Amino acid sequence: MNRSGFPMKSTKTIALALLVLIAAAYIPLILQQNDFRTDDYYLLTLVKEHGLVHPFDGRHYGFYSAFRVLPMLTFLADYSMHGGSPFGYYLTNLLIHSIAVILLFLLLHEVFRRFFSQEGVLVPFLLALIAAFHADLFYNVLWISNRTESLLLVFHLLAMYAALRWFGERRRTWYALTLGATLLALLSKEQAMHLPLLYVVVGLVFARRGDGALPVRTVLLTAIPLFIAAGAFFLLRVFHDPAANVMIGAFSPRKLFSSVGIFLIALQPSAAAPLFDYFVAHKIVAAGAGLLLASGVVAWYRRLSPERRRGVGVLVILAITIMLPRVFYHVLPRINSVQVVFILLAMGMMVLSWKPRWSALFLTVWLAGQVISTALILPRFHHETSNDRYHRLLDEERDTGPRRYCLVTWYHNFGAYAMHYLRYGTFGQDTSMYRTPLFIDRRYGSKPGPEYTVTAQDGLWIFDSVDPRSVLQEDPEIPVPRGISVRMEDPAEDYGFRRAAVTLPPLRERTVYLIERDFDYEKLMQ
Repeated sequence: MNRSGFPMKSTKTIALALLVLIAAAYIPLILQQNDFRTDDYYLLTLVKEHGLVHPFDGRHYGFYSAFRVLPMLTFLADYSMHGGSPFGYYLTNLLIHSIAVILLFLLLHEVFRRFFSQEGVLVPFLLALIAAFHADLFYNVLWISNRTESLLLVFHLLAMYAALRWFGERRRTWYALTLGATLLALLSKEQAMHLPLLYVVVGLVFARRGDGALPVRTVLLTAIPLFIAAGAFFLLRVFHDPAANVMIGAFSPRKLFSSVGIFLIALQPSAAAPLFDYFVAHKIVAAGAGLLLASGVVAWYRRLSPERRRGVGVLVILAITIMLPRVFYHVLPRINSVQVVFILLAMGMMVLSWKPRWSALFLTVWLAGQVISTALILPRFHHETSNDRYHRLLDEERDTGPRRYCLVTWYHNFGAYAMHYLRYGTFGQDTSMYRTPLFIDRRYGSKPGPEYTVTAQDGLWIFDSVDPRSVLQEDPEIPVPRGISVRMEDPAEDYGFRRAAVTLPPLRERTVYLIERDFDYEKLMQ
């Protein structure tokens, strides 16, 4: 038996079962994927050419903050071992994801045992399986660059598990592990900055329960190093990293409404997007659905025992804490792995009050739904991340001879790196491609889809912003090749330029391309 009262033999058996199931599901998908995608080229070029970039070099490291030290170190290790073979990178992702799933099982069992006197392993096991095959968490395996998420999840779960053991057993080793895991989570991704708040909330819950747990004073004092670490990281990341674009003071009702979208994604990703878009377009219906849901929650809450009511209150506080990073960061509902795990925890707490047969049936159906949802999303994911576009350009090159390609847009553009890799088999930036000196800033947009339009007129590319909060401006850091110029038109007050015209070399068919995801550049060339 370990100190949690859970048989060590059973722990090993369940961990092995989870590993076998995850490997059986993901290795065939990895073999199908088995290629670098989109920003992988950019990321691995940085790894090859710069190694671990200086933390304050964010302007040249815009898509991957150099403050995410731990993921970059793992990419450096993968590059040294696997070079240009993607299979090894995917296996590393799979290993990290498997560790996260096992840690989730251990954490759920610890929570249910301590707070609900539930020693059973079926509910934690099924919830861990749901996380393993969740239709949002599969990106942690099949998208190499998403390793930041899986590492964040691993150390977030480890920190909370160690904190639970520290609160219950008062062994300093567990506190040291809590502090170390928190620091590693911060070095994985900035969303870990809410961990000190979670530590305090859980510690206060333990203090109220008594039974030998830490007193409130000790909980607050031991939280100080965590807050110092997170606060220092926050100040450095937000105010000194040129790559950071956090809008702390910006407030929008849509940002709060996006929390609804986050919960929908966590529950069932394939249904979340159409439901969220429908609710945004039909706010009266959304309000009605919200009232019905609130009524049902109130009726359910009234039937709970006083102890379980306190648990619901704690759950609400945890939900607000976990949502904070995304409410700060984004207007649209973007989710990370920690929020998915929180939904799993909340659902697990709910089904513990049911009869074992019904709880097992519900979780099994939910697991099946996640597997089906993942199966539905995977084809679209493979299509969106396919390198077919770059292979078409290479085929045309072989047919008609070498040519130059122009990447017209700035944001989310990795074509120069992808083309270099597909041409030469090494990571680097393709010098036969160049970008226009036009900077498109879409951080403030809220409209779905592209927030600007592009048309070709008599040797000009005309960019016209659809959303006045988008900014089109000249980017002085891009060298201007001969024959290219940018002209700004119609400055919009307080928002910069809404219209820009880019003059390019003669626009012969199939000589200049837009290399951007989901943009119909073939139609534009007609």
